[in-house]
Amino acid sequence: MRAGGGPQERGWGRMSHLTVRHMLICLLVTVLAGSTVLAVSPQRAAASELEELQQELQRLQQEMEDILKRLSTTKKQEGQVLSDLAKIESQLEKTRAQLRRLENDLSYLQSLIRRAEIELADAEERLAERQDYLGRRVRAVYEAGTVGYLQVLLGSTSFSDFLNRFDLLRQLVSKDRELMVAVQEERQQVEDRKLDLEQKRLQALSLRDKASAQKASIEYQQSVKERYLAKVREDRELYERSLDELEETSRQLEQEIRRLAPWGTRPKSLAWPTTVRRITSYFGPRFHPILRTYRQHTGIDIGAGMGARVTSAEWGIVRSAGVLGGYGNCIMVDHGGGIWTLYAHLSSIKVSVGQTVARGELIGLVGSTGLSTGPHLHFEVRDNGTPVNPLNWLPK
Repeated sequence: MRAGGGPQERGWGRMSHLTVRHMLICLLVTVLAGSTVLAVSPQRAAASELEELQQELQRLQQEMEDILKRLSTTKKQEGQVLSDLAKIESQLEKTRAQLRRLENDLSYLQSLIRRAEIELADAEERLAERQDYLGRRVRAVYEAGTVGYLQVLLGSTSFSDFLNRFDLLRQLVSKDRELMVAVQEERQQVEDRKLDLEQKRLQALSLRDKASAQKASIEYQQSVKERYLAKVREDRELYERSLDELEETSRQLEQEIRRLAPWGTRPKSLAWPTTVRRITSYFGPRFHPILRTYRQHTGIDIGAGMGARVTSAEWGIVRSAGVLGGYGNCIMVDHGGGIWTLYAHLSSIKVSVGQTVARGELIGLVGSTGLSTGPHLHFEVRDNGTPVNPLNWLPK
């Protein structure tokens, strides 16, 4: 695509240019067809008209090849965007699944927290009871003091009773100590459990927030790609319409060329342009390997190797020799009687425009220039500008 301006702006500019060009060409065809009073002979006038129309047809073909190249680029972009969208959708689905898992985990954790809060409330109640009991015991000891314990011991009736009372008092003090330790441990467990549950809740919330942010980011990427895909498809449709318009104009020129009397005598047959006769793609509708769509194949592809010799199929005059859009390095030879041959994707051109070539004479070498997937020769035969099946002109 050309730089500058949005696809829609470039598209309407392109269509406007093509429409004006189409009108000018139609006007040219009308004027040439209606010219009857000429200062030169009818034969020379017809030859001049034919040359102009053939040149215009060649320009149209080059423009069509240029649009085909842009269409190919657009189709590749469309395929890449669709591939990117598929990857984004896969990532988005994984993120959605992760969010669902986190939401479930958070819901489960919240239920555990609610259950723990109930258990903790019960524990706090038991802890309060124990603290109250311990407080009463401490106050009783404080109020009685050491004298209370001595009175208990001195009130013994015998030495054995003294030992029993002393042991009971010792156990009572030990139980008081154990109760205090148990109360402190239970309080610490309650606090630790609260802290652990709160940390888990915060971690779950953090993971959920991150997953939500990731989901939002992926959805934004998806929306950007979808907008770009819409623009790419708009460009593709524009190029396809442009191509259809150019093809229609080309057909009108071909009809006008057929109306004019061609110079010379039509050849009866043509020679193979290469020593190799292996056809890799035939004349007619086919699935284009680069454009990825069904289009008319205007010639045959001969599977000759890189650098193989390409020779003229018949005596004629070289009318074109150079780069021609998607044809790459291309040669067109006029054999008379309205029969032309075309040799495309060459790696090297050995002739020049206006040069007379003989049947079997070297004119170029096989290559892979232009819209090509590998080395081969694209060979066309045109009858008054219209592509025909080359196999009808070549030896069996």
